[in-house]
Amino acid sequence: MSSISSGAVLRMRLVARVAVSLLLVAAGLLMAAASWQRWWPACRLGDFDALACIPLQDHLYDFILPTDPWVPIGNAAQLSAVGLLVWAFALALVPLLVPGSRPGRLTRVLSAVMGVGVAMMAAFTWVSGQAGRAVTVDWLHPVIAGLLILWPVAMVVATVPPHLRAPGPPNRWLLVTVGLLVGSAPLPSYFVVPVIVGYASHDSTPWEEAVVGLMLVAAALTWWPGTRTSREPQLETTADPDELLAPSRS
Repeated sequence: MSSISSGAVLRMRLVARVAVSLLLVAAGLLMAAASWQRWWPACRLGDFDALACIPLQDHLYDFILPTDPWVPIGNAAQLSAVGLLVWAFALALVPLLVPGSRPGRLTRVLSAVMGVGVAMMAAFTWVSGQAGRAVTVDWLHPVIAGLLILWPVAMVVATVPPHLRAPGPPNRWLLVTVGLLVGSAPLPSYFVVPVIVGYASHDSTPWEEAVVGLMLVAAALTWWPGTRTSREPQLETTADPDELLAPSRS
C-alpha cells in the first residue's frame, strides 16, 4: 500500500494507454509485413484465383505455428513471431485498463491466459522460422488449441461485463475495440477474414495475416477514445498498485 497522488495515477494510466496503442500498431504492421512475404506478388487484390496464387493458399505455407510438412517463405515466420509477442503484451494489458472497473483476480488470470497463450505461439513460430522447419512437441497443439478457444472468450469476459456493470453509459468505442480484438484472434479470423476480402479459399485465405494486422491497427485507434477518462481532482489517495491501471468511466 502506498499514498500516490491522483495526478500520478492519471499519468500512469496515460502511459499504459499509449503503450497498448503502440503495441497494437507494431503488432499489426509486423503481421502485415509477414503476410506480404507470402502473398506478394502472386496474389493481387481481386485476382486470388490466379494460377500463381492458388498454390500459395495451401496450408503447406502457413507460417504461424507451422506443422509438418511446411515450406518457409522468406522471413514471414520470424516477422509474425515478433508481431505475436508484441500482441501478447498488448492483450495482457487491455483488460486491466477497462473504464469503470477495477481489475480483480479473475481479470488478471484471464489477462495472463491471453498473454501466455499468444507468447507460446510466438516462441514456437520463431524457433520454426529460425530452424527452417516445423518445430513442435506432442503436447503443444492441444494446449494451443485450448488457448485459441479461450482467448476471445477471455477477452469478452474480462472486459465487457465489468464495463457494463459500472455506473454511467457504456463507451461504444471500447466495445468496438473489444470486437476488433476478438475478431483478430486466430479462430474467429478464420471465418471473419473471408467475409472481409470477399473470397473463400480451399485452405488459407490470401492476405489473412494482413487483414488481421489492419484490425489490430484499427483497434489501436478505437482504443484511445474507448479508454478516455475524465480528469479527477488532484487529491492524495491511498491505492493498491494492482488497481492503479483501472480508470473510472467518463
